[in-house]
Amino acid sequence: MAKLTKTREEILKSFKNLLSNDNADLKWQQTFRGTGLPYNAVTGKSYRGTNRIVLNMRCFFRGWSDNRFVTFNQAKKAGWKIKAESKATPIEFWQWYDIKEKKYLDYEVVHRLIKEGREEKDFRLYGNTYYVFNASQVEGIPELKVENELDVPVNEVIDKLSLNMHVPIIYDERGRCYYSPQKDEIHSPKVGDFIGEHELNSTLLHELAHSTGHPSRLNRDIVNAFGTASYAKEELRAEIASAILSSYLPMEFSEKHMQNHSAYVYSWMQAIDKDPNELFRAINDAESISDYMLEKAEIKELKFEIAEVKETTNTFKPKKKAM
Repeated sequence: MAKLTKTREEILKSFKNLLSNDNADLKWQQTFRGTGLPYNAVTGKSYRGTNRIVLNMRCFFRGWSDNRFVTFNQAKKAGWKIKAESKATPIEFWQWYDIKEKKYLDYEVVHRLIKEGREEKDFRLYGNTYYVFNASQVEGIPELKVENELDVPVNEVIDKLSLNMHVPIIYDERGRCYYSPQKDEIHSPKVGDFIGEHELNSTLLHELAHSTGHPSRLNRDIVNAFGTASYAKEELRAEIASAILSSYLPMEFSEKHMQNHSAYVYSWMQAIDKDPNELFRAINDAESISDYMLEKAEIKELKFEIAEVKETTNTFKPKKKAM
């Protein structure tokens, strides 16, 4: 089992802490509207991979409706001020280092150089921890302005996913909701049998996420027996993917919804306890799932206004090879 980097240890701890229902530091919000991907308020770049999940969850559980983040130095340079007693969120930053040329390069450049004849051993991937603050924790930051705000009814998005992915949703009387890999179809209780609209939508998004594993789509191993480790891992992937997709949609959550969501994900944490790296594998797969579903739902990323601040390139000295 590969050892976690210090950064990932912090992220794993933060992830588990956010999912803990007895976390007294959580500040529940009555309603919360998805605002899309978390992104850097200075560069305008969206966070990806593990960082996207961690920051989305931080917004999700603390009721932050602003999805912009900045480092302390970025805020200081922009003339903004971090509010007293604000707690930063750790994220990971990975960068390729050219040993011969002694400089950092983007992945695309490294990939091109290797294709042109450079050896893979000439490059090393190094990770570092950065700490960011949400815009809600920053004084003086401009008000968030969203262009082309997505306000499509969630049921229409689900219908479009079902149509474009060619996965029928069959409503019947049996009271069960599941995806059948053999028949490539979703079975669901009737709409009126759900407690509320959120339960209906979140459940169907979850099952649609499972359906992406079909050989005709993303081709994952999804024929797993209930209670097995493989089943738990697929459940974690589907739940994270549906949570990402929900961040784009006008879905409202009550405290009860939040607690149920937290309890559901936490029930699969045993897979992560056995192998902490499983969380990061699940996140990578969930990101592929959500990207696929966003494309099939014909949802485009929302446009935001970013600060007019020039940022110098962040650099760091490699200390050890990333795991």
